Amino acid sequence: MKSIESLKKKLSSEGYKDVYVWEDTPNTNYDTHFHRTDTKIIILDGEMILTLNGETKKLKVGDEVEIEKNEKHSAKIGKKRCKYLVGEK
Repeated sequence: MKSIESLKKKLSSEGYKDVYVWEDTPNTNYDTHFHRTDTKIIILDGEMILTLNGETKKLKVGDEVEIEKNEKHSAKIGKKRCKYLVGEK
């Protein structure tokens, strides 16, 4: 996988202005919610189960997902922590 710095540059080049690393503890659960910005995440370590548009998928290291502004979704972290890069625009 690419370095965090190169991934940050990639997101910036795609127009994401706020780019940062986020880490969740094991068993973190995010009930259905939305963001006020277009958001993209790239999994750096661990796994996340994301439900978006009625589809649930397990995201692993290297996976990327785009979530549009106001798009309802939920997420669940497994038994291990999950670290991911977030871009917002």
